[in-house]
Amino acid sequence: MQQHEVEEGSHEPELRIARKARDIRPFLVMDVLERAQAIERDTGVEVIHLEVGEPDFPTPPCVVE
Repeated sequence: MQQHEVEEGSHEPELRIARKARDIRPFLVMDVLERAQAIERDTGVEVIHLEVGEPDFPTPPCVVE
């Protein structure tokens, strides 16, 4: 990840990212979501998104088994 560069004369502070923050692994679910959205966009195929969130209903018994 690169540090934010600011044009000379700008009043924006330089963005510094802590080492611990740079070492955080990516949230891979977002990659899956982006890929699914690309498939929808590129093919017109409707994709049922199960990548993000928590269902408001219990897991069906056949899935639990």
